[in-house]
Amino acid sequence: EYYYEYHIYEFTKGNLKLVARSYVNEPEAHFLGLEAEGKKGFLSKSFLNNPLLQQAVEYLKKEGANSISYLDESAGYVEI
Repeated sequence: EYYYEYHIYEFTKGNLKLVARSYVNEPEAHFLGLEAEGKKGFLSKSFLNNPLLQQAVEYLKKEGANSISYLDESAGYVEI
């Protein structure tokens, strides 16, 4: 029987929170969304220069992720 084992990461700064997931058996991570001022949403290309996102990407790389993407509302998973 196969099952998915994963870690959920939450990166926060002020009122901004990013949520990412990485599967234990695969060297990749995905940003699932963000929350700002209590409102949830998707990441977008314009958000890629955000300092919190850049710090989170570096952290996930140090944790072993060699492929990192974000969930775009219309395009699905987009590699960073």
